[in-house]
Amino acid sequence: MPIKKILLILSTIIILFTGCSDLDPPAFTWVDPPQSVSFNDNDRYVGMIGGVVTILRAADEYNVDYYCLYLGTSGNEKAELIAEIPSTSGDIAYILPSNTPIRSYNQFTVITRNDEYISTRSASTQISDYVGPPPENCAQEISFIDVDPEAGQISGTVKITRAKIEEDVEFYRLYHANSNLSELTLIKEIDKLENNGYSYVSWPIPKDTPLGDNRYFFVKTKINDQEMTDGTLFLITDRIFNDDITSPVINSINFPGAISESFTGTANITDNI
Repeated sequence: MPIKKILLILSTIIILFTGCSDLDPPAFTWVDPPQSVSFNDNDRYVGMIGGVVTILRAADEYNVDYYCLYLGTSGNEKAELIAEIPSTSGDIAYILPSNTPIRSYNQFTVITRNDEYISTRSASTQISDYVGPPPENCAQEISFIDVDPEAGQISGTVKITRAKIEEDVEFYRLYHANSNLSELTLIKEIDKLENNGYSYVSWPIPKDTPLGDNRYFFVKTKINDQEMTDGTLFLITDRIFNDDITSPVINSINFPGAISESFTGTANITDNI
């Protein structure tokens, strides 16, 4: 029998026999923490995780009602509550759905609680974001560099590396996607014959395109008039930079019959006719 339960029984017996009915039994304010937590990511998309979180139950669960699972960092362990899992008198295997965005978090933390108290200690584990290869009939890679200087806006060229097996592929469907792929906005259905002879197809993103909550590009292939459920994901980096125009660096200017000279600055040319 757990020592806490024995102490509670003994204190109750003492109160009954001494007639001190006006005394409250001692308050047991401690809650045992979980012994450990572990996790292996099996979601192949960058920036997203999914798999089984295994929680080794508290050594003494007498006062434990719930296990609270958080995403966080070493400086902010309980940044986002993922789940409150009832105690089951056994170890816990919590299934974290695929496409769960990891954002800037890098660890899981678990505490225990009941209706009055929480554990003062916790169990934590670091998260390693597994990124696996796409299927051979999907786009193999996406590349993009934002050349729009404004925050919250992007522009540039999306390059999509072709599928390894492209024989049945008809189109590459380029989407804007949110953090868990629940919202997809089609940008362009690109014919595989675009850029024929190159290892990639591409599409321009116009200047001042708002980024919003759609922080990803997502590409699915279309095969035999059916869109594949799997795809290739790319996390967009919103580059912000100073758009002041500076003097160009000119390596050399060559005029017929003149001396070649290197300089930095602005060239003023007068056309004498």
